[in-house]
Amino acid sequence: MKYLTFIRHSESHRQSGPPAALMEAMGKFVEKSLKDGVLVDTGGLLPSKDGVRVRLEATRAGTTGFVAVDEAKREITGYNPDRMDSYLSELKLPNFKGYFVIRFRQAFRAQGVYQGVLPVPNKSAVTGDAVSAYAQFDTAADPVVEAQVGTSFISIDQARANLDAELPAWELNGKSLDISVITYAQIEAGGKLEFIMGRQPSNWAANWRATPLAQQKSD
Repeated sequence: MKYLTFIRHSESHRQSGPPAALMEAMGKFVEKSLKDGVLVDTGGLLPSKDGVRVRLEATRAGTTGFVAVDEAKREITGYNPDRMDSYLSELKLPNFKGYFVIRFRQAFRAQGVYQGVLPVPNKSAVTGDAVSAYAQFDTAADPVVEAQVGTSFISIDQARANLDAELPAWELNGKSLDISVITYAQIEAGGKLEFIMGRQPSNWAANWRATPLAQQKSD
């Protein structure tokens, strides 16, 4: 039987470092455990203030979907064919897919994809069941990770177009606010918040009604 052990403590200890006696005792213990074969490896984690990882679960076990991560576009995209209402009725929609685009404001520090609990090496996209993608960010300067989400029943491109058309920008006190959150300090300061919509309304509803899937559902 194998065990994975974590020791979690306040990060304030990093300012002074662990006691020398503790390090000496642990060194002897680890050396002996490695020689005896009861210890496989040891390691440490960076402080949480130095980074955060956002992981998106596109599909669960038993459901085949797709997910991809794009460092250049700062996006995680994909689709999930699972429908919650399918558990409540016998309506069959074999071609149904819910497409999504999640766009992050910050640049990625690292990124990748998973299938199940294991990462898929050297891949930025994966198709299968229980697939997910992650993006890691440097939060030392800014601890807030900001994201915008677009969805579609047509395609990933349409989900991206919906996102671009429906909320291209915000303005707070006349200045561009291309983020999806307002801080408490900004709320306290007060001011004028304006939502700047696209020049043309989104056609996602009309496009959806024109699809065979929507017509099949209507029938």
